[in-house]
Amino acid sequence: MMREAMIGTWKLLSLDVIRGEQRRPLWGEAPVGQLIYAGDGRMAAEIMATDRRLWTNPDVLRASVDERAEALASYISYAGRWELEGGTVSHHIEVCVVPNWVGTRQTRRVMFSGDNLTLSTEPILIDGGVQVIEVRWRRAAAR
Repeated sequence: MMREAMIGTWKLLSLDVIRGEQRRPLWGEAPVGQLIYAGDGRMAAEIMATDRRLWTNPDVLRASVDERAEALASYISYAGRWELEGGTVSHHIEVCVVPNWVGTRQTRRVMFSGDNLTLSTEPILIDGGVQVIEVRWRRAAAR
């Protein structure tokens, strides 16, 4: 697999949880997100649900604890370094909305189909069960 094929900006198509033969969208039918792989080995990923409730206070440091918790429950963001080995990409996480991921390596299986990229986790514990997360992306058009 060519490293150059990964480089660029990708827009989210779908975010699914797979458990056995069952597949379900994680954050509704139309989550949004961007994934960026830079040629210098840096990467960033942002994914969120589209139906997130607005905070009552416009001051981002004064949102209620409940509002912050609700926002975090439908959002993931991380950045760091990336490397491709065979059919697997490794994300070496340096900053993340999930504190436990900072300093870890997250691996994803990689599959290309035309302008689409699919990344899948190994089976992981999520939402109370061992499941696979599959994220489909489409190469973003330059403007």
